[in-house]
Amino acid sequence: MERASLIEWICVRAAHRTVKPVDPSTPIDLHEDGRWAYCPGGLSVEADHLWYATGGVTRAALARFRWPSEDEVSGA
Repeated sequence: MERASLIEWICVRAAHRTVKPVDPSTPIDLHEDGRWAYCPGGLSVEADHLWYATGGVTRAALARFRWPSEDEVSGA
C-alpha cells in the first residue's frame, strides 16, 4: 500500500483563509523546499504566504488541526 503524502507546511495568513480557491485542487502545492504545502485560498507560491511547519498532516486531518494565528507564527 502506498503511503499518503503529508502536508508539511500550511499558510496561516488570515487574508488567505477568507479566499475561496477557484479550483478545489489548488490549495495543495509544493513549498520552496520541495515538500507539500497547503494554502486555504489556493494562492500561488508567489503570494505573500506566512508558512507554518505542521510536522506532517494529511489533508483530512487539517479539519481537526489547530491553526495558529499570524502572531504566533511571526512572533509579532
